[in-house]
Amino acid sequence: MATLGFQPVTPGSGLLALNSPRVEAATLRLGDKSLTITAAGAHESLPRYTRSLSVDGAKHEATWIDVNDLRRATSLNYELSSTADGLSWGTARDAWLPSTSAPLKADVTASVKASQDVHLKKATEHTLGTVSAVRSAGTSGAGEAIASWRLPVQATLTVDGQPVPVRAVAKGDSRELVASLPALKGGKHQAVLTVRQAGGVDRGAPEVFAPVTTSFQLFASARPAK
Repeated sequence: MATLGFQPVTPGSGLLALNSPRVEAATLRLGDKSLTITAAGAHESLPRYTRSLSVDGAKHEATWIDVNDLRRATSLNYELSSTADGLSWGTARDAWLPSTSAPLKADVTASVKASQDVHLKKATEHTLGTVSAVRSAGTSGAGEAIASWRLPVQATLTVDGQPVPVRAVAKGDSRELVASLPALKGGKHQAVLTVRQAGGVDRGAPEVFAPVTTSFQLFASARPAK
């Protein structure tokens, strides 16, 4: 398996470590679909180093992949180098292979102002605040920021008890919360925001943090403060 660019971490964990392939191209049949692996410059006996990796065309920073993600993928494209000089792929802490015995744990904070001005009677996109995450105390790298790609989150929002669409937009190590607010009547409106983990981060860290809920007010006016 390592010849193709991946290998099991711990039997039964579902995590596959990624490495530079020793073949330039391969196609695998996975059930009713195919997975194409490309690695220009790969060599059977000479060392090669990974400069970058994309999965189905999207940049993949982690040095591992979940077996279910691999089954869904249609392409792995490795960019290789004959030297490790100047390479940075896989060197960030969040890209390191996770521990199956000491899974990722996070302290998550939703930074949202207690009172926010919005436009009266006009549907609008409104930035509520940001969500940040750091590694929990007692874990490796405690207090260090966790990159948004390593810990995706999802948010739900209600305004006066009614659900309102909100999305978490990745911004480096933070996530910006943007709500699609409906037209509101003038005055104060009660809002409740809940931030949750967006599915399993990986098999080694099924429950990274408990949901975080915060309440705040929206004040609708004809000329909201900037």
